[in-house]
Amino acid sequence: MSYLDQLQRGIDYIEAHLEGELDLRQVSRVAGISHWHFQRMFRALTRESLKGYIRSRRLSNARVQLLETDWPVLDIALGAGFRSQASFTRAFKQQHGQTPAACRAAGGGRIPIEKVRL
Repeated sequence: MSYLDQLQRGIDYIEAHLEGELDLRQVSRVAGISHWHFQRMFRALTRESLKGYIRSRRLSNARVQLLETDWPVLDIALGAGFRSQASFTRAFKQQHGQTPAACRAAGGGRIPIEKVRL
């Protein structure tokens, strides 16, 4: 199995567990390579840290939920792994250029960040 296949297995695991607690060491175990090496290879191929990728994907999924559901922003924030609506709003605005409420009201915004495919 190639490194790309191993990294993709780790990414697939991340995608399957975005809504819950993610243990980055478990991700590397699923991929079959060391934690340090997984993160190093991930950054080399994507130019993004593993934690940054997970945060971006969670915020992108939150954007979809804002646009496609009427769930309260707090529920979406907690589901995305944020401890408060305020921290979620700051991170959301930084990634999407608008607050969650403005995104929902406008019905759009930037295109969400999609899953990495190696």
